[in-house]
Amino acid sequence: MTEAEEIEGTNHFNETLGREIDKDYIQLKVENGGIKKMEEINEENKNIIGTQEESKKGSNWLDEEAKNTSSQGDFGEKLPSPTFEDSRITLINIDAVNPFNKWTDQETGKIKAIIPCTSDIEGKVVKCNWWCNLKNPIYKEIIHRCRDAPDKSSVLVKILQTGTKQNTKYTLIRE
Repeated sequence: MTEAEEIEGTNHFNETLGREIDKDYIQLKVENGGIKKMEEINEENKNIIGTQEESKKGSNWLDEEAKNTSSQGDFGEKLPSPTFEDSRITLINIDAVNPFNKWTDQETGKIKAIIPCTSDIEGKVVKCNWWCNLKNPIYKEIIHRCRDAPDKSSVLVKILQTGTKQNTKYTLIRE
């Protein structure tokens, strides 16, 4: 009678002997091609699960995401940004007829909306793009102001900037 057979008949089982039995079991599976068979079954299960999930969604969301990320970088002509200064009100005329383009910073994952507008730069009215972080509270205010505007092609907003760099805050001036 082997040691393993003796243990089967009792409730005494120690950790060291359990590891030895596991090693013997694993070795037997490896010798008989069991691990290879287990890997094949695991691969089949992954394929089945993937097919089921795809059919549930109707389309693969990664295809759509790939289109969105590959289109990044082509935003037409390069335009300046509106000039904001600390404690100064800046007038911006936003064109909200079409949805704003989005840009994702690959390093940080931050997403910015590219808001087409006109603004006064150095005494001239200039066509420009305002790159606004979607998590910035001003973005939500801009969206609501544009939604409520009767003429979406020309939404005039006044924005006050306070602070600089990471302490910058924008406030929408309501009339």
